[in-house]
Amino acid sequence: LCAGTSDYLVFATSSEKLYNKLQENEVPSEIKLSVGGWHSFEKIHRDIEPSITMAEMQDAIVEFVLKNL
Repeated sequence: LCAGTSDYLVFATSSEKLYNKLQENEVPSEIKLSVGGWHSFEKIHRDIEPSITMAEMQDAIVEFVLKNL
């Protein structure tokens, strides 16, 4: 799961709840939060730490998919 903490369409807390349920049911899952990221991470507030860039988010998604195929 990838979530931006400033997302106004899908709140990061919703992603966290889904992640927790997946973990409870032993479903392989990871969560990455982009602090200040919006819905599609078009804006990252670089003055807020920690944060993850769109490129880092994409790399994490690819790594997870390849690991769990």
